[in-house]
Amino acid sequence: MFCPLISIIIPHYNREHLIAETLASIQKQTYQHWEALVVDDGSTTQSVEKLTNLIATDKRIRFLARHREPKGVSTCRNLGLEKAEGKFILFLDSDDLLAPFCLEKRVKAAMADLDLGYYVFKLLAFQEVPGDSKILLSNFTTQNDLERFFLLDIPWGTPSVLWRKETLKMLNGWDEAILSLTDWDIHIRALLLKISYQKYDFLPDVFVRRNRKVNRISTQAVTLEQVKSKIYAVHKLTALAIQAGELKHSHRLKFAYLCLLFAEQIILHKLPFSYNAALEPIKEQNLLQEQQVKRLQVYLKTFAALRNLHLPFLGSLLYRLTRAALPAGMVKNYSTHEKHTLSNEEWKLIFSESETSEARE
Repeated sequence: MFCPLISIIIPHYNREHLIAETLASIQKQTYQHWEALVVDDGSTTQSVEKLTNLIATDKRIRFLARHREPKGVSTCRNLGLEKAEGKFILFLDSDDLLAPFCLEKRVKAAMADLDLGYYVFKLLAFQEVPGDSKILLSNFTTQNDLERFFLLDIPWGTPSVLWRKETLKMLNGWDEAILSLTDWDIHIRALLLKISYQKYDFLPDVFVRRNRKVNRISTQAVTLEQVKSKIYAVHKLTALAIQAGELKHSHRLKFAYLCLLFAEQIILHKLPFSYNAALEPIKEQNLLQEQQVKRLQVYLKTFAALRNLHLPFLGSLLYRLTRAALPAGMVKNYSTHEKHTLSNEEWKLIFSESETSEARE
């Protein structure tokens, strides 16, 4: 039987204490034809030394250092992709953990339908150890997946997807100008291009840490570079969606709402950048009517003044009144993300199967 190589690409930044668990979960796989590429994003010398010592005994794990700008997970993932030798690619964060049966089940699914461009699987949240939560981070429904991404009802995350390497080349990899919303960007682009894919209603096979005490890549302090990249991402994806004829009125409202949130972040965090810049995608892509844009500008000007005058009560009141006056579609929460849980039976099956896989190994 042909056993394709899977390349697992993991960006790393000063998290050697967490990535040790991630690598251990990879080494415990029942499917052993894999390589792991750990791409360091400029960690301290001490962190790099610990990491290189950790992986020294397993030649399947390669260490790469980011040698060019910009800094960020997208650059690291692309560098790993350039060096990857596998037919299939899996991207992980440095604190994700794999169930022992993960790669075996994913390879079987992929080999059964090689005409697909990518394959999508379920994720399960955990806080300290897998099994301490039953929250699903991927909720498959019959609703259009592209529409769900547009409405921020994210159907799957980065480690959900097993990619064919050729598909990632077709997408030109990850957009390195985007520091946040990276998975939102690449999955929307894949869906807009109508690349064939399949969702598999299997038991979750990747455990994703959701512990607020741990400094996750996606929950670091708000920076000017991050906000700029978010504005760029919305502008870019809005333009692509319009070009593809896929942007409905409800999508326009939700994208406009994101721009409003970015403008508020600029004000609240006193970033050295004009909050009006966050509204540019709204104006250029006609996401709202001109009168609605003017009302947002008045609100933001007043909100900024109250912030500078250190009047949080009035600012909070203005915030709530503005939300009440916005079009319903802007503020509506469409998300079912993290609201679905496994049944007790499914939860038991995952961990009994994990124990069986480890015993076979």
